[in-house]
Amino acid sequence: MMIERIGLKAGPSFLEKIFFKMSNPWQPTIAFAPAAVLLFYFAWQTGNHSWWGLIGFFLLGALTWTFVEYLLHRFVYHWKIRKEPFKSMVSGLHLAHHRDADDIYLVFSPLIVSALYSVVLFFIFLAITQSWTIAALMMSGLSVAYIYYEWLHFGAHHFKTSHPMYKYLRKHHLAHHFKNPKKCFGVTNPFWDMVFRTHMKLGKNNTKN
Repeated sequence: MMIERIGLKAGPSFLEKIFFKMSNPWQPTIAFAPAAVLLFYFAWQTGNHSWWGLIGFFLLGALTWTFVEYLLHRFVYHWKIRKEPFKSMVSGLHLAHHRDADDIYLVFSPLIVSALYSVVLFFIFLAITQSWTIAALMMSGLSVAYIYYEWLHFGAHHFKTSHPMYKYLRKHHLAHHFKNPKKCFGVTNPFWDMVFRTHMKLGKNNTKN
């Protein structure tokens, strides 16, 4: 069972029922890409934004993901909670991912958790912008950026290429795993690590690989 493999408390399959384990980046892609398209289409049909406006708010949402990614990784996924089911819903699976970074079932955020975060973020966008169409556009961009995150995270653990940017991001993420888990929280980019001084110099021996 997944619960036994990641060191969580065995018992009734409550967690297995709600955490929809995934082992392939196509799974979050199939789940979130249609939502991104529908949100963009909704904003296009119901709003009065120019194409520049549509693209601008879409890109703003994608950029917002980089900050959300950093905050979640640093302050939520490494938050040690003892009681279930909150442990697994907040940080338990991610901390298990640190214990076994090669386990394919621990690479991806559980679908139900990602969906819940998405709903919360949408209403945060709505509260800030006071516009359904802008919130939809930002959520569309954020969803696409999230899909990119899942592919990049999967690749960092399971693929090597010669592309210099990919090699840098891979080294940056694996340094978080194998050198210092209190550094390098960004997966898709190191920008917020540099802003909040959680970046670290990447040497040749910073990673397992």
